[in-house]
Amino acid sequence: MRFYNIVVTPQIGSSPWTSYPKGVNDPGALNVEFDILSSFYGIPGGDVGSSTITVHGVPLSDLQAAQNFYGGNIAVSGGMKKGLPLANPNQSGLLLQGMIFQSFANWVREEMNINFVVAPSGNTLGTPGNFSFHWTPGQPLSAAILATLQTVYPKPYIIQVNIGSNYAVKAPGAGNTAKTLGDFAQYIYSLTQQPSGVAVNISLLGNTVLVIDGSVAPTTAQVKKLAFTDLIGQPKWVDINTMQFMTVMRADIQVGSYVKMPPNLLNTPGIVTTLQPAAYQQLNYRTSFQGNFLIQQVRHVGNFRDADGASWATIFQAVPASV
Repeated sequence: MRFYNIVVTPQIGSSPWTSYPKGVNDPGALNVEFDILSSFYGIPGGDVGSSTITVHGVPLSDLQAAQNFYGGNIAVSGGMKKGLPLANPNQSGLLLQGMIFQSFANWVREEMNINFVVAPSGNTLGTPGNFSFHWTPGQPLSAAILATLQTVYPKPYIIQVNIGSNYAVKAPGAGNTAKTLGDFAQYIYSLTQQPSGVAVNISLLGNTVLVIDGSVAPTTAQVKKLAFTDLIGQPKWVDINTMQFMTVMRADIQVGSYVKMPPNLLNTPGIVTTLQPAAYQQLNYRTSFQGNFLIQQVRHVGNFRDADGASWATIFQAVPASV
C-alpha cells in the first residue's frame, strides 16, 4: 500500500493530509503529487529549494486560505505500508521537512488543488539565518563548522560532523557570513575543495545536519545493503564516476548514506536455471555495479493515484565510496 502524510504547522485549513489516518488505510485518500529533491548543498547546482507538492481535491476553504500557508512549516512522509509482497513499512518515513516558500491554489472546472514550493533549510534571503563562520589557525575545521551550525540549529537539532583532520587554514584565519545554509555550504565546499575532488559537503533532513567529506569510513551498520528486488530497472552511469538507480519510494536512505549494491542472484534457491544457448539470460539476475556507494542526491517522485510503479519511486545518485 502506498503511504503519505503531509502536515503543515501551525495547522491551516484541512491539513494534515494523509492516506493512513489513525494507522488505517483510507481508500478515499486525496491524490497528491510531489517532486522532492535533496542533495549536498555545497555541490554546484545542488539547489534543493525547488521541491514541489500538490494536493488535489482540497475544499474551497483551503483555496481561499492559500496565501496563509506561506512561511509555515511542512513535513512530508511517504513510502509503503504492508500490503504488496515486496513492500517494506520500515523503509517509509520522513521525505522532506522545511518552510513553505510559495503557496498558490488552482481551480480548473471541477478540479481544485493547492500547491507548495518548499525551502528545506528553513532559511531564505527573506528569512535569513546567522551563518557566521570563523576558523582560526590551529583550530580543527570540524570545530569551526560545528560552532557555526550550533548557532543556527540548536537542540533538538542533531549535528554530525564526520570529516578528516587534514585541512589547514592560512593565517590570520578564514571567515565568512552567510544568510542561508546553501550559501554557507558552498563557501565551505570551495574553501576545502582539493585537486583530488575531495571537499566538505553539508546536507539537512528533518532535524539532522550532516557534514562529511567521504574520508571517514562508515561502520558496517551504517552501510545500507540493497536487495536485488529493491531495484526498479538496472543502475546506470550518468556522469564520470556517478551512478543512478531507482527503487520503490523509501525514506531510509538519505543524502550522505552509504549503500552496498546487491550481489547477483545466481545459484539462489528459486531462480530458474537455463540451458547453454540461453545462458546469457542469467545476466538479468545480476547488476552491473558492485561495492559501496555514497549517496549524493535523492529525488522522491510521487503521484499517489497513478498505477505506474515508477510513479511512486525514489531516484538515487551516488558515487563509488573511496573509504
